[in-house]
Amino acid sequence: MNNNNLRQPVLVGDIGGTNARFGLFDARSLTLEVSSVSTLPVAGYRGLAEAIHCYLDRMGLASDRIPASLAIAGPAEGQQLTLVNGGWTFDRDELLDQAGLSSALYMNDFRAQSLAMGFLADQGFVAESLVEVKSGTRLADRNHLVMGPGTGLGVAGLIKHAGEWLALPGEGGHVSFGPTDEVDEAILRWFRKRFPRVSIERILSGSGLEMLYQAMGEYEGLEAEALSAAAISCEALTDPDSLAHRTWQRFIYIIGSVAGDQVLTLGARGGVFLCGGILPRMKSQLQEGEFERGFLNKGRYREYLEAVPVHLCVASEPGLLGAALAWQQEQQAKTLIS
Repeated sequence: MNNNNLRQPVLVGDIGGTNARFGLFDARSLTLEVSSVSTLPVAGYRGLAEAIHCYLDRMGLASDRIPASLAIAGPAEGQQLTLVNGGWTFDRDELLDQAGLSSALYMNDFRAQSLAMGFLADQGFVAESLVEVKSGTRLADRNHLVMGPGTGLGVAGLIKHAGEWLALPGEGGHVSFGPTDEVDEAILRWFRKRFPRVSIERILSGSGLEMLYQAMGEYEGLEAEALSAAAISCEALTDPDSLAHRTWQRFIYIIGSVAGDQVLTLGARGGVFLCGGILPRMKSQLQEGEFERGFLNKGRYREYLEAVPVHLCVASEPGLLGAALAWQQEQQAKTLIS
C-alpha cells in the first residue's frame, strides 16, 4: 500500500524488549490492513521517540503529526512507562512532542495480542493464522487464555462481551515457577542459585531457554557450552538425540504446565492461544506431545483440561493488528460517549 493513499494514517507499534515493530493503517478504510511494516532493534536507538521518528521519516510522515497506538512489553499505567525487559523509559505526554505525534494510545502488548487472537478466531481459525496444537470442544462465550514467550513471557485473558472482544491484560509471566516433577525440581534449584526468586518468565523466555539448556546439562551430568536461543533451537530441530532437543522438550512441557494452571485460574474453557516470537518456529515440537502432557498434568482436573482446545498463532505481526484493533475500539467508545 502506498502511504500517499492513506487518507487517515495511524501509526501502530509493537514494542518488545528486543525489537520495536511499526506499521501503518488507514483509519478511514473499510478493511483493516496494516502496511509498511518495519522492525527496528531496541538496542539501536536511545529511546522510543527516536525509533518512532526514524520510522516516520522513512515513511515520509515525520512532519504530519499522526496519531499512534502503541503496545508495550510492560504495564501501560502511569505517566512514566518502562519496557520491563528493555532499556527504554519514557513519559507518555513528552513522547508526543519528541516523536511528532498528535496523540498516542498505550496498552500492554498482550492486550494487543489478545485482540488479534479474537479477530483471527472470528475469521474461522484459518490454518495460515492459527494452527491446532491440542483438540478440544471450544466454548466460544467463555474466557480464553492468550500467552507466549519472547524476550519475556506474556499472559492475558480474553472474552467476548456484547459482540466485542475484551482483553484482560496482566503480568502473569511473573508468577512463581512451581515444579511438577524431579526434573523441574532440579531446574528450580539451578535457577535459585542465580536468582532470589524464580518466576516462570525466568525460564519461559529467550534468555530463559539459554539458562534452561545449562540447567538441563547440569541435571544430566553433561558439559553444556553457552549457546544462544537460536542455536539451541536449530540444534533441537536437526538432532533429536541432542541436549538441545531435550531442553526444548522440557521448555514445551513447562509451557504446557503453566498454560494449564492459567486455564484453571481464568476458567478459560474458550481455549488457549499461544503466540509470541519463539513458538511459531517450533511448531512441530509443540505438536509432539510434551505440551499436552504438561497441560493435562493437573490431577483431578485432567478431564476439565482435556476439553480445552489450544491453537498456535502463526499469523504475521499479530501485535500490530491488535494495536490497530485497540485504536478502533477506543474511537468507537469515544463516539458512543459523545
